[in-house]
Amino acid sequence: MSIQPKSLDELTDKQKSLLTQLAYIDYDRDKLKEISSKGHITISDLTQALKNGDMPYLGNMAEKITGIKITQSELMEELVSSGLGDLRIRKISQDTKTGFFAIAFEDEKGNIGMSFRGTDVASVNELIKDSITDAKEYITDNDRQVVEAKQFFLANKNQEGHNYLYGHSLGGNLVEHIYSENYENIANAFTINPNHINEDLLDTPEKVQAFNDPDKFSCFVIGGDWVSELKKSDKFKNNISYVENNGKLKNNILSDHTIESGRFNDDGSFATTTKDIAYKRT
Repeated sequence: MSIQPKSLDELTDKQKSLLTQLAYIDYDRDKLKEISSKGHITISDLTQALKNGDMPYLGNMAEKITGIKITQSELMEELVSSGLGDLRIRKISQDTKTGFFAIAFEDEKGNIGMSFRGTDVASVNELIKDSITDAKEYITDNDRQVVEAKQFFLANKNQEGHNYLYGHSLGGNLVEHIYSENYENIANAFTINPNHINEDLLDTPEKVQAFNDPDKFSCFVIGGDWVSELKKSDKFKNNISYVENNGKLKNNILSDHTIESGRFNDDGSFATTTKDIAYKRT
């Protein structure tokens, strides 16, 4: 089923998940420059700038660690067929030293969306970089990627507050950091299996209320995921939605942590359930 979105505030969970996955695509910089030199580019145009369309979209290590076999080309095709191809690309930012990656895009109404990459398993080196970031997050909540994410948001945001954030895993953590300081200027923050920020950062009643507002902050945890359970945040645990595991990916260390392990309803919404049922695997 293909649902054509009119704007970012009308997307299904499935479409939002695809935009979250968009941050994991690797692009050829020279191809991007060539395409962008001809004018504005869209998500559809990005299919021409893939570094390696036949590579698993999470990298060559992905199949062993997660069980995912979807290629970058296949993911881009799904993004386009799901009605997201016309979103205009505003900015792509990558820091190879820290592992930071984010992409900003805009709909026909001027709403701004931003997707932040989670832990990159494209190579051992990248996995180590992001694992170090994850470790620092648990201790300090002050890693360089957090700084870069906040700067990216401020540089690309819609000034009227029509901003939509997407992130999975470490990307979800970055989204939470941005949201904690800018919730008044964010229409919705969408996270999947995030490793949560230190709840001590939610140091005002207003911040706690913002994280407990289901219309502004969405946190989905897929049954079986252990990453999001490592660092729980009691201040907004009642606003976490648990999703049924579709059982398609098993016996891999990060299978349940992937977006692909979640089950969707026919209308594109996540198949939510209780935590006990979500974590009960057959």
